[in-house]
Amino acid sequence: MLIIREEQYEAFRQQARQRFRKKMLGHLRLLFAKEWEKKSDAEILGFIDQGVEKSLVYGLRTEYAIQRVLELMCEVSCGFDDPDWVKKILNSSALKERHKVDLIGDSYKAG
Repeated sequence: MLIIREEQYEAFRQQARQRFRKKMLGHLRLLFAKEWEKKSDAEILGFIDQGVEKSLVYGLRTEYAIQRVLELMCEVSCGFDDPDWVKKILNSSALKERHKVDLIGDSYKAG
């Protein structure tokens, strides 16, 4: 049986987070080129870290859900989750992560 020590698990977790940050840096620079053109990588990585933390507060842990949170922060605002109707969706235990972020994104697009 393979046993992974806590330090090894933490090292894997950190590597995965760094890969995700790098992936999102490229994604946001491409998708929101005009908004990010004058920002440094460090500034965008700080924004990504904010989005990851915001996602974790709502129990969103998948790459897809966190990516959608970052996109919503760019498309709507960093406070996209301020309205009560958004908080209700994010805190719902009846919805899966993907459904939560897609429902919020679709609702904002519908106006």
